Amino acid sequence: MIPLLDRAVICLDLEMGGIDPERSAVLAVGVSLRSARHEMLSDSWTVSPAKGTTIVEAATAINGWTGPGPGDVKENRVIAGLTRHVDRAIHYQMYLDEIHGIAKKRKPLLLGHGVHMDRAFVAAMARRCNLPNPFDQLGYRDLDSRQLAMMLVAYGMTSDGSLDTLCAHLGIHRGPETGAHHNPLVDARDAWDAYTTFLDGVYFPTGLLGRKAQ
Repeated sequence: MIPLLDRAVICLDLEMGGIDPERSAVLAVGVSLRSARHEMLSDSWTVSPAKGTTIVEAATAINGWTGPGPGDVKENRVIAGLTRHVDRAIHYQMYLDEIHGIAKKRKPLLLGHGVHMDRAFVAAMARRCNLPNPFDQLGYRDLDSRQLAMMLVAYGMTSDGSLDTLCAHLGIHRGPETGAHHNPLVDARDAWDAYTTFLDGVYFPTGLLGRKAQ
């Protein structure tokens, strides 16, 4: 985990009602603020679909979420919660830079499985709420475990780019899910485990191509 030892990382996962950030509803969000060795803060929300957004049956058939439910929160509360994570991550990154003697100001990193899509949905939520997008403070150097998964697919080592398949191939036991629903906080944590297991030398530098698909 050497490349991430001195970084604050926000791990993110969203469950959505489709693939259009502007029109598809956000149904659930999970976020975990991490250092290399421990989780410092975590939150998850089930989200009340915003007015004018849609839920496509094909999407919910995959993730199991339908909404709305009695415990759902509005999108502005999610944005406030994500902003809290970003603010704490920024302060923690400043602390890490100070103790490691790094003069150049660095930004926390955002990590997830398909994180670029999740980032786009958060931006759309912020616009609907007329609130600043908290992730604008992070820059755009994101870490995407799906890119690693697709690399394995390209080399014929796995059959698809899903987080389930990636974790199984890396020998990572998936966290418990919530009934028939995907659990976004579990997925955020497992994306971290998959990404860091990859970096820890399971494949690099000891031979990505030398290991056969299971």
